[in-house]
Order: sequence, then structure tokens, then C-alpha cells
Amino acid sequence: MSTTTAATSTSTPRASTRLRPLDVLALSGDVTPDQARAGQRFADSYLSTFGRIPTSSLVARVDGGSGGRAGERRSASFEAWQSACAALDGADKRLEGKAPSDLLTAFLVQEMGFKALSALDGMMTDRKAKSGIITMLTTLSDHYSSRNRQS
Repeated sequence: MSTTTAATSTSTPRASTRLRPLDVLALSGDVTPDQARAGQRFADSYLSTFGRIPTSSLVARVDGGSGGRAGERRSASFEAWQSACAALDGADKRLEGKAPSDLLTAFLVQEMGFKALSALDGMMTDRKAKSGIITMLTTLSDHYSSRNRQS
């Protein structure tokens, strides 16, 4: 075995360069920068409140505690996420029976692609899932813009 083969076989694996579904939409120009920022803000609020969803039983969730400033930040994140969900679900614009906030959470937090979203109930097409996500990101962007103007 040569030294170069041995060195590469024991080296640390590189980080994945897989793009998140939101990044793909942003890079393709299907969503505006404001929509992409709104999607990221929604995901950040969810993750600050509930933590990362484990994708493996080997992944352990580490909490930062619930007291003091960490608890206040978590409470503020929850309120922001809940307010965004209300804006998304307010008109009960269900997409194939699913609440918009549930689908958007699956897309942004669980990083489900359109094919996986469409498979949630077996009736929605990939194209309808994509169109629905873009519409939800528009609603979310409008929601955050109006909240920013109020502050």
C-alpha cells in the first residue's frame, strides 16, 4: 500500500456540500432573497425553540438549559415561530390536507425535498409542492416585513 493511499484512507471525511432545498430555490432564482431570508428566519425560530430534529438515533440533542437568558430567547423564538405559523395557517390554506406551517417546517427544518413532500399524502405532485412552498415563503416574507415595520 502506498503512503498516499494510506493517508487518504485514514483522513477525516470532508463535510457534505449538499445544498439545502431552500438554497436550491434561492440559487435557481425561484425565490427572492427576501423569501429565502424569511424561510431561514422561520427555520431558525423553530430550531431555537425545539432544537434540531435528529435524523439518526445516534444523534443526541443537547439543551442549553431553560433558565435565564437562554429561557427568554427560547420563549421569544417560540412566540416568533408561533406568530409565523398563524400567518401561514390563518386562512387555513391547506395543501392536500396538510397545514402550510407543517409542510414548510418539513421543507426548511427537516430539509425534505419536493418529492418527499409530495409523498406525504401521495396525492400532491412535485410541482404543486414546489408552488405551495414558494407561496408560503411569500406569505412568510410579507409577515416578517409587516412585523419589522411595527417594531
